[in-house]
Amino acid sequence: MNYFFILLITAFFSFIFTYPTIILAKKFKIVTDKKKRKHPAHTHVGIIPRGGGLPIFLSFLISCLFFLSVNKIILGILIASFFLIIIGLLDDYFDLSPYFRFIANLLIATLVVAFGLGIPYISNPLGDVIRLDQWKINFYFFGNHQILILADFLAIIWLAWLANMVNWSKGVDGQLPGFVAITAFF
Repeated sequence: MNYFFILLITAFFSFIFTYPTIILAKKFKIVTDKKKRKHPAHTHVGIIPRGGGLPIFLSFLISCLFFLSVNKIILGILIASFFLIIIGLLDDYFDLSPYFRFIANLLIATLVVAFGLGIPYISNPLGDVIRLDQWKINFYFFGNHQILILADFLAIIWLAWLANMVNWSKGVDGQLPGFVAITAFF
């Protein structure tokens, strides 16, 4: 499948879902209003709708369902993404505590790892690889399972760190879209 075509379809869905998200954000008062909430990083004038992750999530979900064969790891990523968007929307409405969001991100990262996503090795700049899947705990719970102690721990920390790094970079208006666009390009 042509990846450029998939990118265009995903961007199209994101574009289509953006306008209804703006309308719903204004209707449910999920907005940034400088008159009600003073913050030095908000430089926009007027009332700015929040919840911009929703159209991105919906386009991501639709593209995954159309263009990927859903396996256990993809399902885990989709479920975790759903929980992340719920936390994000609740944060946009209620301004949740950063400690609560951090703990929620750790739990959501643990969920993804429980579905099988992990970091079994990392590249070694001096050659070969560094194995992280050597220490294992095997157990039986509706089938044989194993916990890769170091690999799973590092995957949880990495996922939670990335989620928080992206979330915390939205402090200044316009910084998050630029940051994500540059990262996506590379």
